[in-house]
Amino acid sequence: ETLEFFRVLWGVAAARGAEGTVREHVGVCYDVCHQAVEFEEPHECVAALDRAGVRVNKVQVSCAIELLAPAENRAGREALRPFVEPRFLHQLFARTRDGRTVGAVDLSHDFLNDPGPDFATAEAWRIHYHVPVNAERLGPLGTTRASLPPALAAVALLPYAPHVEVETYTWSVLPGEGSRDIVTGLAHEIDATQRLLDAAR
Repeated sequence: ETLEFFRVLWGVAAARGAEGTVREHVGVCYDVCHQAVEFEEPHECVAALDRAGVRVNKVQVSCAIELLAPAENRAGREALRPFVEPRFLHQLFARTRDGRTVGAVDLSHDFLNDPGPDFATAEAWRIHYHVPVNAERLGPLGTTRASLPPALAAVALLPYAPHVEVETYTWSVLPGEGSRDIVTGLAHEIDATQRLLDAAR
């Protein structure tokens, strides 16, 4: 979809004599967990964008929630309930046992009570709920942190350096008891991201 968007954009820009300017300045903001929740491989996506000439102007380092084997993982399904909240949309995707990817608009109690057959029998669920990028697990839940090293390794191969930012905006709605030390949490995220960037060089 992104590649098709830029193909159309460049065509319109060319007709108006602005293709060079558009190609130089208009690019994508690549959010790692947005790709991960749809079960896309980040290194393949970044490479495809580069081959097509689409600039990656910004990389958002982010992690989402992952639930493996939801049919058998009752504790994991129940652990999702505190993440139901109305402020942000938390889209869900599942990888079915026959290899399809299916989606739902938002994490809700109704969904958790009755996810439907595709989700109920899926290999894994991924939920667009930004969680700290240094977290590999949240109790019985996993995260998409494993997508970060290949994504940043692919970005390191680009012939230019995109802007990189950590994008966990959900600190105010993360479940848990008591107040959070956001400064310490952010420092841990930035430190973890720096280590990933160092390893990608």
